[in-house]
Amino acid sequence: MRLIRRFAALLLALTLTLSLAAPAAAASGFTDVPAKHWAAAEIRRSAQAGLIRGETATRFGLGHSMTRGAFVSVLCRFFQWQLVDHDGSFTDVPRDLWCRQAIETALVHGAVTTQTDDFRPNDPITREEMAVMLVRALGYGPISGLDLGIGCPFADVRTNQGYLALAYHLGIVNGTSATAFSPDRSATREQAVVMLMRLYDRYFAAAPAKIGFVSDTAKNVSWTGFTDLILSGGRLSASGVATAPQGTDDFLVQCRLQGSRALLGVTVDAAALGGDPTLQASRILSAADGFGGVALSVSGMTAKQRDGLTALAAALGEGRLLLTVDAGGAYDLAALAARCDGLLLATTPDPVTKNGIRVAPLEPPEEIVRAMAAVPAAARSKLILTLSTTAGGRTEAEVQALAAKNRAYYSDRYAQNYLLPSSGAVWYHDESSIQERVQLCRLFGIGTVALSDLSALSEGSGILKGIR
Repeated sequence: MRLIRRFAALLLALTLTLSLAAPAAAASGFTDVPAKHWAAAEIRRSAQAGLIRGETATRFGLGHSMTRGAFVSVLCRFFQWQLVDHDGSFTDVPRDLWCRQAIETALVHGAVTTQTDDFRPNDPITREEMAVMLVRALGYGPISGLDLGIGCPFADVRTNQGYLALAYHLGIVNGTSATAFSPDRSATREQAVVMLMRLYDRYFAAAPAKIGFVSDTAKNVSWTGFTDLILSGGRLSASGVATAPQGTDDFLVQCRLQGSRALLGVTVDAAALGGDPTLQASRILSAADGFGGVALSVSGMTAKQRDGLTALAAALGEGRLLLTVDAGGAYDLAALAARCDGLLLATTPDPVTKNGIRVAPLEPPEEIVRAMAAVPAAARSKLILTLSTTAGGRTEAEVQALAAKNRAYYSDRYAQNYLLPSSGAVWYHDESSIQERVQLCRLFGIGTVALSDLSALSEGSGILKGIR
């Protein structure tokens, strides 16, 4: 899952083609594609962008099947994979086959497997095969076989259910009806175009906006480029006393100089949610005087207390309001989304021990997928994915020092490095793992990410590089 997502790849992706040997199509359209055809807009748009060619200069080949060999060739061009010169992986792929290198390259990158001896390059690709290849090409094969609990709305999907469910929730595929996917039906060229364009638009979407928490106002080297900065340390106690941390004046000045909105981060004792929300709100706003809003985090909240959080959010009224929510927590997300400007989604699970190793990955892809798929449609536009900048309480510099003395291991499932010093496993983010999470944000349409503590970052931070 080490996929480098550079926006500059958009320029290279213009070489994408659905027919490698056919002459270039006119950018104005194809004579065999009616203007009112369901795929006409996507075919026209992809042709104008230089992404496809027709079977001839004027005909697209509407209704014709896409072969398996042609589709893996498309994948190689789409993902900018350098072709390998291997052979012999499949009994029906001779060395002189025109798409041999593409097939072998797709195998190297995990888009196809050698579960069978033959590849069937000239067979029409099915809708199921196309979806599975795309999910594998994105690097999500390791988690698609897990029970993510995200469900698939198509009653006719019997195999590769995890792949189809993930492709559906990522917005890559639609059904042939509300309850049917027709997995064994051959995919036509127009269906392939539409599916690829859905992925194209998300895969090459703009980088998400950045917001960040700050715990130490003296360490401001990494604040540039953040739309919102949140000063940690505010608190609303069980008795209803609201306090702000030290250093607020310097923080507010720095935010103004950098053009960032200043918010006060307030940890709310869950017991306080039983009090008068109007009174609690007035105390929080008093502590946040001079700030442009607040970011609330509630620890230990129960389902019985969630209405109190919704009432408090409503009472806060003016100013920007962000709320931290844990994946799987006791929240009415739709109600909260209606009352706030953003939901800061935390997806790091409680650590478990496997084979004697404490497994505590930060924001695992499977948890992100599970959490985002469970969020109701009314709340999705408000989601902000929170990414950890510390590893077991260690700053980025401390992790780097530890990595210099210990071998780094990599988990495909969690798309993350970890160390095994004598003190126990240390999972940590670097440029690559952050890029993976940002890519998931793009695919799910999440427009903002939050870093848990900018004060924990180093000069030349890999985490900051990955988020850009």
